[in-house]
Amino acid sequence: MRISIRFFYVLLIAFMLFGCSNQSKTKADLSNPKNTAIDQTMAIEAKKKIASYKETTVVHAVNTSKKLFVAFDIKHRNKLTFKQILEKRKKALKKQFPDKEIEVSTDQKLLMETEKIEKQLKDDKIKSEKALDKKMEALIKLSRKKT
Repeated sequence: MRISIRFFYVLLIAFMLFGCSNQSKTKADLSNPKNTAIDQTMAIEAKKKIASYKETTVVHAVNTSKKLFVAFDIKHRNKLTFKQILEKRKKALKKQFPDKEIEVSTDQKLLMETEKIEKQLKDDKIKSEKALDKKMEALIKLSRKKT
């Protein structure tokens, strides 16, 4: 009987540890672990800004010298008001970066594409700003496309 109680406590502690560790993975990596060829400090600042809102679950962003693209996801219960949330976040970013062209999206496909571009930047697979600008134009075109 004592062994089963100890086993129960060990399982309870293990579940608590694994359950708590998952929360740190919900938000995107907000640091720049590797210096990339293209400066992404504006994207990192935008990610921190968007991640600071409680309804944000995941955020990814990329930027060129003139443009900023931010894709994020929000908690399910806030899906009904996501257009208002989207407009507020875009307005906040426009206030923070007034001289940049800013695009914001909550679309899942764009979120994944932005994450892929971030990974390519970290792995130095995108070497020039021209190549990044081309990829960002494709993202912007997708975000404006009516489905």
